[in-house]
Amino acid sequence: TRTVYLLVSDRAGNVTGPFPATVVVDQTAPTGTVDVVSTNYVNPGWSNTPACNLTISYAGDPVKMWLWDGTTHTGEIDLATSYPWTFSSYPDPGYSYVTVWFKDAAGNWSAGFKDSIFITSVTPPAPPMGSATGVPGGSCKLSWGAATGGYKYYIRYNYSGEYPVYVNDPPHPALGEGHAVGWVEGLSYDFEGPHMDIYAFSIWTMDSAGNVSTLYNTDIVATNYILGDLENDGVVHFGADLGQLASTYYLTSGDPGFVPECDYGPTHNGSRIGLPRPDGLVEFDDLVVAAMNYAIHGDWQGKKSSTNDDAVPGSDKKIPAAEIEFIAEAPSQVAAGDQFTVTIRNNNSSSILAMNMTLNFDNDRFEVVSVTPGEMFTSNSKAFFFNKANAGEVRFDGATFGPEALFTRDEVARVIFRAKQNLPSVSFEEVSIDARDWENNPISCVFRTTFSGNAGILPAAFALFQNYPNPFNPTTTIKFALPTANEYRLEIFNIAGQKVASFSGYSEAGYVTINWNAENQASGIYFYKLNAGAFGATRKMALIK
Repeated sequence: TRTVYLLVSDRAGNVTGPFPATVVVDQTAPTGTVDVVSTNYVNPGWSNTPACNLTISYAGDPVKMWLWDGTTHTGEIDLATSYPWTFSSYPDPGYSYVTVWFKDAAGNWSAGFKDSIFITSVTPPAPPMGSATGVPGGSCKLSWGAATGGYKYYIRYNYSGEYPVYVNDPPHPALGEGHAVGWVEGLSYDFEGPHMDIYAFSIWTMDSAGNVSTLYNTDIVATNYILGDLENDGVVHFGADLGQLASTYYLTSGDPGFVPECDYGPTHNGSRIGLPRPDGLVEFDDLVVAAMNYAIHGDWQGKKSSTNDDAVPGSDKKIPAAEIEFIAEAPSQVAAGDQFTVTIRNNNSSSILAMNMTLNFDNDRFEVVSVTPGEMFTSNSKAFFFNKANAGEVRFDGATFGPEALFTRDEVARVIFRAKQNLPSVSFEEVSIDARDWENNPISCVFRTTFSGNAGILPAAFALFQNYPNPFNPTTTIKFALPTANEYRLEIFNIAGQKVASFSGYSEAGYVTINWNAENQASGIYFYKLNAGAFGATRKMALIK
């Protein structure tokens, strides 16, 4: 502030004054900023419209301001902290600028303060293909690819309302339809479904300027639970869950005891891998799904080593197989009425998670008597085995549950057949094998039959055969036939009716051979008598020394 003093004198020398006057001398320009903000408040520095808001701040002593965007200006206007602005000329897409100057009362103008905003009305693309997996506890973990320019993603959903029937997929909702999840940042989202069901998700892209894609992602359809987890507690239990699968296996819809929650296969259907595709029959496809999910979410997880919780038991032994060979061992010749055993083996059981085998044969030549699981299943405490025989066909399915329960034996099954006519050889007309590895990938399989003479032939009836040699000195062989498993007793008597030897035991169906050494017996006629079940027979032999 400066003060000026004025004295006034007239011509006669009279002086008046002094009269003071003050003036403020100001040469300091004011300061400030301008910030261009989109009216839709999406991402700072972006806008999908030329209509924006200016946020203005200043310091010093300005009294006026001037705004200009390269085309439009305001001239001097009163100060404001917020000012609406619409660009009259702007690139789309591209950056637009606003510059502000401030003027104080002394007439000092500030430098220009500038801010820019990127304006675009170009619609972004829809998100790329996504996926969803059921999460223990009843939710879906969604994930999708990043769209070009994507800033946020908008999610809506529909559900089928048909659990546990699973008839149809729910339709994908369009914008404004279905149920809204809302805007999500990032490329994943944990969806907590309102109830157990199949869900279809639609996802739109929003860019940083607030433009929303016209198209939307319709790839994501999923359940919000783990297939096989019937209690929906996040764990597939070996007893409670897999037990129900076993109890309803190979039952069809409408059969007593049919459990519809176990009818979730097949799950392979185009891009919809993992979705339940019930077919009204619980069979191999359902078994594979259960085995896969038990390997991931099974109750065996709580039994990991406390010293290495991340270690999966048996994971170091699960070696994928390029091909597995299955071999059927059968007798080369069979007489009409004989029963014979065909033993089926493979050369790489540890690579198998689940398998299905169907043998087709000429039912006019032989028929199935029984099927029993082989050591591959009987030696595994967490294995499942099922068999079903029809005229001209025998089928068996099997799986193991949990990486700690790998198959270790190669014997798959034993099938006992009965010949309806003399068979110069045993052959199968068609064999189909579906074997899956631990990633649910199909394994290439080959099948061949090997022949083992008359081994494996089972008699059609009880029989006691003549000993050989006869006469003998001092040893002989006594053979008898058991068409079914039985206890037996073989007794030998001399000519006076005295019992001189006895043999007893239990045998599976087949031929039993007894060797008798009569070194301590005198020459003469002897009788041998067999009792097995309700069967009894006696024959005569001669010892000659």
